[in-house]
Amino acid sequence: MTLAAFLGDMTAREFLDRHWSRLPLLKPGGARDVAVPDLDRVLAAEGVDAFLARDAAMWEGGRSPGPERARAMAAEGWTTVARNAQKHDAGLAELAAGFARDLGAPVNVHLYATPPGRTGFGWHYDVEDVFILQVRGAKEYPLRKNSVLPWPVLEAMGKDLRLEREFSPVWNARLAEGDALYIPAGWWHRAVGVDRGSLTIAAGLMMPTGLSVLDVLRRDLAANPAWRQRLPVTGAAAGRSREELEGALEALFRELGRDLARALSDGGLARRWLRAP
Repeated sequence: MTLAAFLGDMTAREFLDRHWSRLPLLKPGGARDVAVPDLDRVLAAEGVDAFLARDAAMWEGGRSPGPERARAMAAEGWTTVARNAQKHDAGLAELAAGFARDLGAPVNVHLYATPPGRTGFGWHYDVEDVFILQVRGAKEYPLRKNSVLPWPVLEAMGKDLRLEREFSPVWNARLAEGDALYIPAGWWHRAVGVDRGSLTIAAGLMMPTGLSVLDVLRRDLAANPAWRQRLPVTGAAAGRSREELEGALEALFRELGRDLARALSDGGLARRWLRAP
């Protein structure tokens, strides 16, 4: 699948300017041409990463429940989740490749089969930008902007997402079969099955952040002796007070900071970034 197929009559430039990383976008019919994957085949594949969840609780029966167990547990309200399903389905692999090509980031495709009136997970947010493709049945998505931790990254997230601190209004999106939804990274959401047979494809893109630039810079800085030098000894053998150690480190960090600013201002950094795998 391509971004153009998702957007329909909206141009990619309009989408990037108005919605990308800012606002959700509901596209009726945006997934009408997406082939329905064979969930049973994915669940039966060797090495599949699958599990069951119900109302924010994980099934304790282990990973990879298999198609028969998944169907039986669905009758008890359990959502089946198959992660990285593009590894086990050629159509999903092609879909992932299309989004990756258009948006320049790796794509993971998850499958969700949710029973009617139930939800697999409570309110949560992802660090990925997610394209939801409702390929069978219907599903509802309450959404709300994240003012608790805008622009989340894994390193900044704790186990407690602090939902009780969120007071942004809720926006509801109902996806009929063949509809699609874009959810920006960080937006709170939950998914509720509407009817039997609901199957959802979620294509998540882990977009680079400002922190990602440090990965490229690290290789450059390693060639500079100033960044390879050892920091002062801070153990008892140093024989220096804490104030003296802090002063020595602050002076060194200031010099490294000036060097880092020069590296970030280097006109060639953007070229190296674009060439980086």
